[in-house]
Amino acid sequence: MERKRVHLRGGAVLALAAAVLAATLLSPVGAAVTKSKVKKISTRSANKVFTQRSAELELTCPAGTTPQAGACLETSSRPDAIFVDASQTCLAVGRRLPSASELRGYEANGGNLDGDDPGQGEGTSDIDADGSAKWWSIQDDGTFALTSVVTAHPFRCVASPTI
Repeated sequence: MERKRVHLRGGAVLALAAAVLAATLLSPVGAAVTKSKVKKISTRSANKVFTQRSAELELTCPAGTTPQAGACLETSSRPDAIFVDASQTCLAVGRRLPSASELRGYEANGGNLDGDDPGQGEGTSDIDADGSAKWWSIQDDGTFALTSVVTAHPFRCVASPTI
């Protein structure tokens, strides 16, 4: 007789392992863990995982933020601050400054940025690579500006999404 090889997907393997563990832990000491008991628990566990709606499995952003490039960008800017203060403000609330590409993507997708004056766009987490202590900002028209880290800019923070 030829044996058929069964290929289990990650979710099925996890559900089966959970069912075996649950059947073992829920059985009285000395009681046998039967195939039917494992199958019953396994089916119940798999149904819970595989019947969830996709909306229940999507990443969500905290209030006052919007999804942007896998993160959650605040929808309104904060008051002007120099680079160090802006970084510390975001860190104090468990967030970070956005990268230039995240902020540029937000603007390109219709987000409104502060900073109408030339060279006074919103601050980002990006510092000039030449060590000149300058940080990149992005103006409301999507152009980039490089200014001293002691030049204050409006800024916004980025939060991590949750399930």
